[in-house]
Amino acid sequence: MDEILAITFFKNGNNCAQSVFAHFANRLGLTQDSAVKIATGFGSGMGRTQQTCGAITGGILVLNSRYGRTETTTEEEQEELIEKIQILCDVFKNEHQSTQCLKILNGCNLRTEKGQNLFKNKNMINICYGCVQTVVGHLENVLSE
Repeated sequence: MDEILAITFFKNGNNCAQSVFAHFANRLGLTQDSAVKIATGFGSGMGRTQQTCGAITGGILVLNSRYGRTETTTEEEQEELIEKIQILCDVFKNEHQSTQCLKILNGCNLRTEKGQNLFKNKNMINICYGCVQTVVGHLENVLSE
């Protein structure tokens, strides 16, 4: 199977959120550059604070871009978006046992040099690739409905 576009973006230096959002940019009427720019601060759990995984926040940006509120959005449509986000988070948590970057990376603190070295030396990027793949796979199904 070919590598998904999001993983290629990740391997080319983008963070998890940027990679997910840029993967879907063309289908959302965005350029990949603008998607990367919009998602910049969400990587590593929002500004490297390791809160909600950036793959999830990138996925939420995708859902917002497709289904987000406009002047004509009904309450029912707004609730459908909220449900889509909840399902994304549930699918992710079932696969990775948490939605929190710090927990997913087994306590590896990316805010420290020691943590960044551990991340690199233990090749923990593979964990992140799995997170990106989970979100992209789920969103591929959602967007094709």
